[in-house]
Amino acid sequence: NDITVSVVTWNLAESSPSEEDASFIRKFRYKKSSSPFLSSSRKRKKVKEDNAPSSGSDIVLISGQECEDIKPRRAEGHRSREFRRLMIQGLGKEYVPLALHSLGGVQFGLFCRRAILHDVESVNIGDVACGVGNVFHNKGAIAAFVQMRARNEKEGGGSSSLTQEQTSRRPATAKSVRMLFITAHLAAHVKNVEARNMDFWRIASELEAQAPPRFLPPSPQRRSQLSSSSSGSSTSSPTATTDGSYLMNSMDHIFFCGDLNYRLDLPREVTEQTVLELARHNSNDDDKDDNADDTEETSMTSGGGGVMKDQLRLNLLRYDQLLKTISEGRAFPNFAEGKITFPPTFKFDKGTPSYDTSHKQRIPAWTDRILFKPFGVRVIEYESAQKATHSDHRPVYGTFHVNMAGREVGIAPTGGLGKIRQSGERMEKVSGSNHIQKQATEKPRKKRRRSKKSSGLQQ
Repeated sequence: NDITVSVVTWNLAESSPSEEDASFIRKFRYKKSSSPFLSSSRKRKKVKEDNAPSSGSDIVLISGQECEDIKPRRAEGHRSREFRRLMIQGLGKEYVPLALHSLGGVQFGLFCRRAILHDVESVNIGDVACGVGNVFHNKGAIAAFVQMRARNEKEGGGSSSLTQEQTSRRPATAKSVRMLFITAHLAAHVKNVEARNMDFWRIASELEAQAPPRFLPPSPQRRSQLSSSSSGSSTSSPTATTDGSYLMNSMDHIFFCGDLNYRLDLPREVTEQTVLELARHNSNDDDKDDNADDTEETSMTSGGGGVMKDQLRLNLLRYDQLLKTISEGRAFPNFAEGKITFPPTFKFDKGTPSYDTSHKQRIPAWTDRILFKPFGVRVIEYESAQKATHSDHRPVYGTFHVNMAGREVGIAPTGGLGKIRQSGERMEKVSGSNHIQKQATEKPRKKRRRSKKSSGLQQ
């Protein structure tokens, strides 16, 4: 029931990347033949370089920020067109664009493998401006509402031991899976944490208002407003707004990526020293991989370096603003992220592996991130393309296995939302549900009628 989804976020720093810098996009291509057998002497290095699944990706989201300068323009600039060309060229003819959209300097390209295109039922696009006065497009977000056919198990398949009564009691599942793909460029600078959090809630709220009617049923608040307005009551507030939580809770899968701009609350000296130690350990591991022999001793000695690198990264991530924001519930509630194993992706001197050496001395940070709702999603890889050096950011990409089984419909009288349950979990009766109460009252009546007839025959 799984499909493979890959997500890319890349701040281009108002310049077009070369084809060599964008060559990592090709790794998401569908490969008809399985990967060849790897010799044990090169296995670790090869897996590290190409950890993507051999079959490629079914859906690919490629997003960019700062594709153009911030000056107002009537038509799309040549850098945006060039970036879109690199997307299409990198993925090849096997992929079909589902959504291509731009908002200022933000670019959004969602592609689907041609073989599963028939599973896509609908695609809608929304965008939200978060720049100056929430009007300018220097900051903002683009989203795609995607509805796909659910891959539910056929009734009776592999469950022949179940009786007809047990099968009828199995909860119904939705025939479609609703997915939301978002890329964003949030407020900059270390001190503007609250501004970034407000950008997230504004994006969620605006996208909830822009969601297609058939894609997202009206929220309970909206239903009450409609019912009160139809009855002529003026007690409800017509200016009541939503915070976007209904949209976030209604989706089966959400991927939120972009230059989120969350920084590290650490001095430059401490961060730089830790990053240099990480780089030194990485270079030592690369030398070991190049000279590795087919022995167990080599694999054993490489373990200590990995633990040390994890500890160094953890020393930095303790002060990561995004992780702190999520843990405190101030934004991105219930979102998850893959394990960060790559160096900070901002800010580099363009064309070099060195962090900012200008007079501003920007603190290195993981500003480019990919978040997701963890239910039914498994992380395959989460990396950055360190060889793409044309920008002051490094592109970040992730590949995920996504379960496409429809959620159990259930009965939720308050919100109308189905509850996601683990397989084998017993379906509970919901008080206040007319459907369940009706079933519970009909069965005893039938039994009474039968008992009266049978008693009359006996007499």
